[in-house]
Parts: sequence; structure tokens; C-alpha cells
Amino acid sequence: MKSAALKLLLLLLAFALSISMFVLIAHEFLWEKEIAFDTAVSEYVKSQFKPGHLDANMTALSFMASGYVLIPAYMILVIWYGWIKRKFLLALYILSTGLSGFLIIYILKLLFRRPRPADAPI
Repeated sequence: MKSAALKLLLLLLAFALSISMFVLIAHEFLWEKEIAFDTAVSEYVKSQFKPGHLDANMTALSFMASGYVLIPAYMILVIWYGWIKRKFLLALYILSTGLSGFLIIYILKLLFRRPRPADAPI
């Protein structure tokens, strides 16, 4: 019992910390219009890759996280678990996870309206 309560407390603490960090970053971007954090992270990431490799890696990562990959993957999982394995609750969970993820991303894109960097390869 104590272990479950401790796990729940740690989970809630991690969630609260994540929300706090998101709010801090969102505040800096939306209201303060500061890009120092973005610039620092961008420069650090660029320093970790050989010239030219960063664009290829980020393009591949962006493609893997796009609807071209995720929508068919979710559809395959829902069909596999729903119709083939007959695990309807799991299929519903996968479907709701995918839809809510796309909805959250769409809302965040509308909220932040971040312009694409001028030197972006895509």
C-alpha cells in the first residue's frame, strides 16, 4: 500500500513539474517574446552533430513523427488489436491516444503560431 502511494505521489510530482516547466516556457515565448532559451538549445544541438548531419537527422525524425507515419501506424494497431486480437478496450485506448495526441498538437500549433526558422531545410 505504501509503495503504491509513494509511486502515485512521485507520478503527481513529476506531472506538476512538467506542467510548471511547460507554463514557464510558454510564458517566456508568448508574453515575454524571448528566444534566448531557443537559441541556447539550438546552438547546443548544432554543436553535437557534424555539419550537414543535423538537417538529415531532424528531417528523418520529423517524418517519423508526421501523420504520414503515425496515422497508418495507429490504424494498423487499432485493426490488429480490435479485429484480429479481439481486444476492443485496448484498441479504443490506442485510438483515443492517437486522436488526443493529434488534437493537442493542433491546439498547441494554433496557440504558439511559431514561424519556421529561415534556415529550415523543410
